[in-house]
Amino acid sequence: EPEQHSTTPVAGAAVAATARTTSTMTASSSSASSSSTTTWTTRTFTLTTTSSSSAPRLRPPLPTTTTTTKVTTATATKTGSREISLYMYRAQSDADYDLENINAADLGGVLWYLHNEIVVSTPRKYGVTRILRLKVTMKNTEAVFKADGGQFGPFVAFDDGQCTAKGCDELWDNFGYVVGCQVLGTTISAYADKWPCEPPGGFGGLWYSLSGHCPSRRLGEKGPDCKAIFQGGACTEPTGEMHCTFRVEPAGQILLADLTSIPNYTEFWHTGGREYDHETDRGVGTSFWNGKHDQAQCAARMDRLRELFRTQYTFLPDRLEEPSCP
Repeated sequence: EPEQHSTTPVAGAAVAATARTTSTMTASSSSASSSSTTTWTTRTFTLTTTSSSSAPRLRPPLPTTTTTTKVTTATATKTGSREISLYMYRAQSDADYDLENINAADLGGVLWYLHNEIVVSTPRKYGVTRILRLKVTMKNTEAVFKADGGQFGPFVAFDDGQCTAKGCDELWDNFGYVVGCQVLGTTISAYADKWPCEPPGGFGGLWYSLSGHCPSRRLGEKGPDCKAIFQGGACTEPTGEMHCTFRVEPAGQILLADLTSIPNYTEFWHTGGREYDHETDRGVGTSFWNGKHDQAQCAARMDRLRELFRTQYTFLPDRLEEPSCP
């Protein structure tokens, strides 16, 4: 996650779109933590918790309380929640996991995560070997749109399949199991949506959260009773109801061996190779990750990843809708 750019935590039951220090982009059952510190620009939503029997519930009733926080985002300019199909990307090892209760990213966001978290370790952290592309069809609830004026809910961090952000239960009770997003600013990431890009224009990547069955428990602790009560947002045809907000379909993968032109990674690092060094801003035995904050080089890495997906998956669309966050 980003190494600077902090915000003040939001008090009370308000859900803020904040990520804490956690390696959320890899599908790994490891509980190893990152050495970097991350907090994000805060988007605040109004949350009300009540034990009224007329209110839709996603979990057993809470004590009767009401906490209201001012919504800080712009007034809605669209007509409401709508269905969106988009590509998300995810750094992963050779292991396979359920595609829910995870964090993902847009193309720039996943490359920044790899650059900042994964290739700085030798061998690579979490044994990451590939970039998955996911086709996500989503329709968030009207409650999120009315609160924020956008198509996405707040981003929440998942660690080992468990939501670790503050206020997760209140978020789901008020808005449903919504797809969340968060922006990486160009002061943090040079993987900009537009190049050249000068702050404050544009952004340096997007991160997403997909809340599935039993999201408050870790992998291996999600029993049938928990899954029956906490149903999550994954479904066959997203309707925008509280328990039906997204569908995920695999849409290809690119091996890091192909992306970086390091065909035998084990031999590479055993013979002294290093993909990226923070101190020198360069690799040893490879130049692929040179220039972490160089927009031109980051744009070239983004172009290479797009081209690999384009040439290896000619039967799939090159790009889908790229909606703004929020």
